[in-house]
Amino acid sequence: MSVTQQSRRQALKARFARKEIVTAPGIFDMISAKMADSMGFDCLYMTGFGTVASYLGLPDAGSPPTPIWSIASRRSAAARTRR
Repeated sequence: MSVTQQSRRQALKARFARKEIVTAPGIFDMISAKMADSMGFDCLYMTGFGTVASYLGLPDAGSPPTPIWSIASRRSAAARTRR
């Protein structure tokens, strides 16, 4: 690992330790990784379904039905207010 990679990794680890917000877009193939990396995000994350769907040439799964969005948003909001 190069010095630059190691220092970037240590800086990101420190941001996590300080519980700072880190912007990390999901990537699913080399093109999305190159595009996201060129935009200067803090880090990238790889999605499971996105990676498999891209590899197999499948379309996006689309949006879930409204009741699922409602349940998920309520749970997310509840988790956010618990400290």
